[in-house]
Amino acid sequence: MKSQVKELAKKQIKDLYKELDESRKKLVDMKFQLAQGKLKNHREVFNTKKKIARILTIISAKQWEDFGKNQEKKDGK
Repeated sequence: MKSQVKELAKKQIKDLYKELDESRKKLVDMKFQLAQGKLKNHREVFNTKKKIARILTIISAKQWEDFGKNQEKKDGK
């Protein structure tokens, strides 16, 4: 799990958004499979939700980091 977070943190925001989109699509597919009784590992739904939350957290942190850098530039002028 820690390696997964580090891996995600290294990516750029646009790549994180792509991964977020893929994870959300995967979650929708898994929910359909779960409803149909085809999904064998129910834990995958939970793990995918956690991955989405991690991605959103990292995106938010990176955006705040960029915001802080922009504020420093404005204050420096």
